[in-house]
Amino acid sequence: MSKLVRCLLSFVILFGTVGILSKDQSFAVASLDGGENSNTIYFTIPLNSFCSKSQVMELSLNVTSLTNNAELSIHLFKKNGDEINTQGTSYDGIESEIIPGASTTVKKDTTVVYHLAYGGMYENCSERVYYGKIVSNTTGSSILAGGWVDGAKGNATILINNGEPWTNKSCNSSGEGNDLVPTMTSNFAPCGQVSASTEFSPLNAAWTAFNDTIESSGRGWHTEKNITSGWLEYAFHSPQVVRAYTLQTQNSPNNTVSVARAPKTWTFEAWNGQEWIVLDSQSNITNWVYSESKKFSFTNEKAYSKYRINITANNGSVEHIVIGEMQLLPN
Repeated sequence: MSKLVRCLLSFVILFGTVGILSKDQSFAVASLDGGENSNTIYFTIPLNSFCSKSQVMELSLNVTSLTNNAELSIHLFKKNGDEINTQGTSYDGIESEIIPGASTTVKKDTTVVYHLAYGGMYENCSERVYYGKIVSNTTGSSILAGGWVDGAKGNATILINNGEPWTNKSCNSSGEGNDLVPTMTSNFAPCGQVSASTEFSPLNAAWTAFNDTIESSGRGWHTEKNITSGWLEYAFHSPQVVRAYTLQTQNSPNNTVSVARAPKTWTFEAWNGQEWIVLDSQSNITNWVYSESKKFSFTNEKAYSKYRINITANNGSVEHIVIGEMQLLPN
């Protein structure tokens, strides 16, 4: 295969361009392990039956990180399931940067390569790859991956995830106790998404109500100034059954301010894909003290991806609604 054709083939792999490069081209596609929220994607390698001492097969894999620095590993397997750890070789002056089975950091907007030649003079057909998997250890990272195999009998594109970017949406983090929400460090990290109707300032962003920290006065989620109604929402990456939640007032030594800004009347709701379903209603909750946490329980057996508290009144403040901390609990 000429260098021009190889370059065109790489373009097809990375950018999803549709085109026929040769009459014997075939495709190997990949699937996610455990659904769209998995951190693992599998792929197969075609044309393995053509390896012999009389011909060389070339295998190349490319992985690009599109959103942020991604920590990942590529695992390659023989037909019998044994893992292959063969060091990659260079190809047209491009060195293999991936070591199978080892952790690799792929910087944002960069591509790493693994290349292996087997058969022919290498006499290593027993080391040929039949399938593999990519394991992403960075939640939220978006990865574009593909590759090709080439030999005397033909060539084939390895089309991982149908040539589309794949995002690791798994979340292994958790909050304090049995809190289903991880300790958030932004509205999007480490996983899930926090949002609100309004936010007063970066110090009072929605996520600060889910950071498992009651900080000094003035922190926690605040609605925009002079807004005394609003909602605070957390979206999971996979549906969860929530049967209780806690609310904690802001940590202010001025008890009057904490109470005045605390929620008084609200509904706790879940999104079913079409509309918000009310799971719990509270009204006239006035007996707050500063830095106090209250728990509210209800009956629910259905898993939802998004939950929110929708507040219609506070306890008298004309400035804000404030929630210092909030937890979503399974019971």
